[in-house]
Amino acid sequence: MKHWKPKEVVLDMESLRENNKFYFSVNEILNESQIRSFFSRIKCERQIKAAQQTTADTVSAKEQIVKDFSDENDDEHIDSALQELEDNL
Repeated sequence: MKHWKPKEVVLDMESLRENNKFYFSVNEILNESQIRSFFSRIKCERQIKAAQQTTADTVSAKEQIVKDFSDENDDEHIDSALQELEDNL
């Protein structure tokens, strides 16, 4: 993943051309703080998605432990297996 610097992005937006015409109009070019804010929002969204996936994986693992143990073990064994899983996270 490339790390973009807001100042470089502004310069790229100002100079990018396609078919000898500027790609962005003057009112479309963002300033450094707008670009920095945009990248911050993207990073935050990715972190939220990663946290949600981790939570979903943990819930799925807990459900599997309960399913695996429910037929042949008592509640005490299930609780200890769940506690072990939480301790390992």
